[in-house]
Amino acid sequence: MDAATEGNAGDQAAARPGFAERLGLPSPKGRWRFIAAVLTDTFGVGLLFPISLLYFTLVTHYSVARLGLLLTVATVASLPFGLLGGGLADRFGPRRLMVANNLCSAVGYVGYYLAGRIYVIFCGMFLVAVADRMFWSSWSPYLRRVAADDQFNRWYAFIEALKAGCLGLGAGLAGLLLGAGGNGALRVLVLVNIATCLVSATLIGLQRLPAPRTAPGDPGQQPGWGSVLRDARILTMGAGQMLLTPVTLLATIALPVFYVRGWHLGSWVGPTLFMIGSAIFFLAQSYTAKIAANVKTVTIFIISGGLYCAAMVILVVFTSYYHPASHLALVLALAITILITFGIMLNAPTSNTALMSMVTDQTAGRAAGVFHTGTSVAMAFSPSLMGGLLAAPSELWITVAAGSAVGTACFAGAMRRSARITAAAAPDTASVPAAGG
Repeated sequence: MDAATEGNAGDQAAARPGFAERLGLPSPKGRWRFIAAVLTDTFGVGLLFPISLLYFTLVTHYSVARLGLLLTVATVASLPFGLLGGGLADRFGPRRLMVANNLCSAVGYVGYYLAGRIYVIFCGMFLVAVADRMFWSSWSPYLRRVAADDQFNRWYAFIEALKAGCLGLGAGLAGLLLGAGGNGALRVLVLVNIATCLVSATLIGLQRLPAPRTAPGDPGQQPGWGSVLRDARILTMGAGQMLLTPVTLLATIALPVFYVRGWHLGSWVGPTLFMIGSAIFFLAQSYTAKIAANVKTVTIFIISGGLYCAAMVILVVFTSYYHPASHLALVLALAITILITFGIMLNAPTSNTALMSMVTDQTAGRAAGVFHTGTSVAMAFSPSLMGGLLAAPSELWITVAAGSAVGTACFAGAMRRSARITAAAAPDTASVPAAGG
């Protein structure tokens, strides 16, 4: 082989994407502290996430109804902190707010550990809820700064896959500890969760970030709440997120109950399907996001909305018109899990990437605060809505399907408006496809 041939072969090998690139994985170089912080924090969350309300029923003498009311009040009271956190993230930087929400969460879990009096329980619930609101206000802006190289969608998908795996691992370990140690292991889980919050806060504080930069968006946009609240795209995205969130909560709220009461399946079906969904997230999220990156954003939103509605159609048909036998019901339940899971895998990275493309580093926190306040509102009221409608499940499935369709339309409308703004701002580059497709 001559020198020219060897050179061409070397160039081709260099140009050939590596294994990580083919899977859609971003480069972790220089970001190991951040990855370790996410793994540590999410593992801790997984220890208590599946049993948060059950925990208080086991370590206190209060009824489930009273504890559930406390949790609802604490969640509703925390809603303003999503918007407040967005402003703080823009003013002081998303890294500082990420550290603060971990510390706030740690203090809240101290209230869990000391649970006894009702006001201590409420304070613990409230602080954990506040930390969650602040997390979502700072998470996308922080991840945007971590990515730094316009690979936000890849980083978002990669981290969400890791989080799904850690949640499952934490939940599995919690189950083993509770099985071996009984209720005495519950407070140990809380202590471990406090420790993971503190470790995560330390790692995030040590992670170096590049300087803020200006991202593509409305060139007339200036830092401040006014620019965000006047931006119809961001408000529409927030409304869409609120309407789409209920379908993502079905697997943990309504479907496990329906499978037992409506289709007469075993109580093990709900948790098993949740585990399968988490495994799909872990294995396929990054590659799915890589494929989606080559498709128009509006098309991705329509596909994901279609998957949600398809799952609801299955539920409506086999609730109202035909009662499936147990084996068919298991197949249908698995199909519903797969449809909703892939809908989320397509929608979540795409919607968060689209939102971040509309703003600058100086307004990303406020935009995320508006967007995820939609999430928080839906999470606060979905349990009562679903609980009330489960008596007539077909109405619940139709309501969720309608919300998913309107939410998808909101996302698509926001992206089309964004494409028009981009085209108007750069008429000479109209031939270049806009982000909104």
